[in-house]
This record gives sequence, C-alpha cells and structure tokens, in this order.
Amino acid sequence: MLKFSCDKDTLAEGISAAGRAVSPKSTYPALEGLLLSASEDGLKITGYNLEIGITHNCEADVYAPGAAIVNARYFSDIVRKLPNDRVHVEIDDDNGIAIRCGFAKFDLLAMPAEEFPELPVVESSQSLTITAGTLKSMISETVFAVSTSEHKPVLTGALFDVLEGAIRVVATDGNRLALREERVDHGQTPFRFIVPAATLREVERLAKDEDKDVTLRLSKKHITMEFGGTRLISRLLEGDFYKYENALNVRPANELIISVDDFTESLERVSLLINEKIKNAVRCYFEDNTVKLTYVSTVGRAYDECHAEGSVQAMEIGLSNRYLLDALHSIKDEKAVIAFNAPHAPFIIRPVEDSRYFHMIAPVRLS
Repeated sequence: MLKFSCDKDTLAEGISAAGRAVSPKSTYPALEGLLLSASEDGLKITGYNLEIGITHNCEADVYAPGAAIVNARYFSDIVRKLPNDRVHVEIDDDNGIAIRCGFAKFDLLAMPAEEFPELPVVESSQSLTITAGTLKSMISETVFAVSTSEHKPVLTGALFDVLEGAIRVVATDGNRLALREERVDHGQTPFRFIVPAATLREVERLAKDEDKDVTLRLSKKHITMEFGGTRLISRLLEGDFYKYENALNVRPANELIISVDDFTESLERVSLLINEKIKNAVRCYFEDNTVKLTYVSTVGRAYDECHAEGSVQAMEIGLSNRYLLDALHSIKDEKAVIAFNAPHAPFIIRPVEDSRYFHMIAPVRLS
C-alpha cells in the first residue's frame, strides 16, 4: 500500500531527473521502471540502470508510506500531460496504480519494490565540494574528447586529477586531448579518479543551478554527486590513464595568436564540403600573420584564410576539422595560442595568458 499527493510540476521534475538513469529496454523489467518510495520525509523517486543511479527527493503529502515500481515511460508520459493541479497516486496491495488529477484518471500495474536492484552503498573515503557551474563547464569543455571505443575502456571516461590548489579534468581518445583546469582551494591531499562519459553527460544536465555547491563523495569503485534534492551514483573506471603531464611540457617552436571566432568561422566554411563518406583532412598552412585553410576532395575545393598574430616558420599541417572545431567551440576566450613544431608533431591550442585549458590534436598525414 502506498498513497501520496504531489504538485504536478514537482512530480514531473522528479520523474525527469530520476528517469535519466532508467534503461529504455531491458530483459529485467524492473530496470525500465522508477522506484517510488513514500515516507514521512516525503517522496523519493529512483532510477537505476546498473551503471548510473539517480534519486530525487520530492515534497509530497504522504498518507500511506510504502514503495513500488512503476513503468517509467508510461508514468512520465501520463504526468507530463496531466492538468496543472495536485496529482494523487495510490498503489494497492495487489500492485494496482491509480493516478488522479482533476478529471483525469489512469489505472496501471506496478511491480513489487523488492524486484528493484539495490543501489551500491558508497562508504566515502574522500570528498570534494565544487560549484555546479564550475563542474558543468569543466565537463562540457573536455567530455567531447573521450574515446568511444571499448578497446581501452579507461579512456571512455574523463580523469579528475585533484592537485594541491587545483582540479584538472582530462579526456583523450588517443588522437586528441582536452584538459580544463580550475584553481580551487579544496584543502585535500592529491587524488584522482576516472568517471565514465555517460555519467558526466548526466551531470551536465543535472547541474542546472550553477551557483549551488555539488558534493562529490568517493569510495574505491563508486562516486556520488549531490545536487540539492538530487543524488547521482555511478561506478568509476579502473585502470591506468594516459600520462597527460608529458604533453603539458611540450614547448613548440612556432606560435600564433588567433581570434577564436575568426578561425572557427573560416574552418566551418571550408568544412561545408566534408561529409561522412569523405573525411579528408583540412590543409592548414601557417605563415607570418596568416592561417590559410584548404579542403580538397572529389566533391570540390574550398579555401579560406584568417588573420593571426606572430611570426612562424611557414608550414602546412593536415588536421581533422571535427577535432579542431570541437576544441575551438569549447573555448570561451576571444583569443588563443596555436602552437606547432612540425607537420607530423602534435598541434596545440592553449590560452594566451594562463593554463585554464589545453588541447592537443594529432596531425593527419597529407597525401
């Protein structure tokens, strides 16, 4: 038996948050559902796909405490379309669900709460607090560079490297590297952990109130993140991450300062002829005060150029337009430094003045 009432928007928000961790299709029906747990403290909604679990606490009037599993898709669709009124939910001892709101009535079948898999218990050995806005920007400016190949699973996540007075988030797929650093006085001894990309993308969506603090708690194999009334739990990736520190010590002989917007717009124009079937590299010719971009394929030829500041050895380097655009789109500064040594050496993008971000892209051999 379970009985409660809840404001429609409050209930919809909780379903949306917890529903992100629900398996859309599973051989185990409980994983396609949301666990509703009602007690004197209110309503708790939980979704769990065995990789990520999300729990959201809702304010509700609870008339009969209890717990049951409801199908996430049906429950979400119903609540979203209900009138803007109080929603009344009752689940009887035979697992029949009655949903009432205004004149709308729905009857469904639930599953016993005992069938819902138990979320891991995180016995926190380390913790960290950071603002949601900072965490969100660090993720969005790196997560695009994670590997999508299971050949090396540890690279399908991003490394959080907690240093003395700073936090770095690093992602790489072996052909490019994205790093974002934030100076934070966290008072922690250095430690590091690797979070799966799927988890990080959910964190991006959950971190709405950018001024609020997010608390990260870690055990050996799991991490929890608390966003106000929402709590996310995820497994961590295990293994040796790429030794990215070596890349930071590279000092290229050639450097130019570019306008991020101008370089991006020129690259987007020459990329108009690139499609999924034809992925030739963009030929980037660097010389004093100028970057010239050329793309040639069986479809046609595109050319553009943009101004740059600095004096360099004239050089042509083949680069992936997607890797370049991913890096450029993540940069919030008006200007950035592009640096290189040779056509076969890594191409680097970094800030003009500090070390907040670092991008390294492997060149493509030109025919």
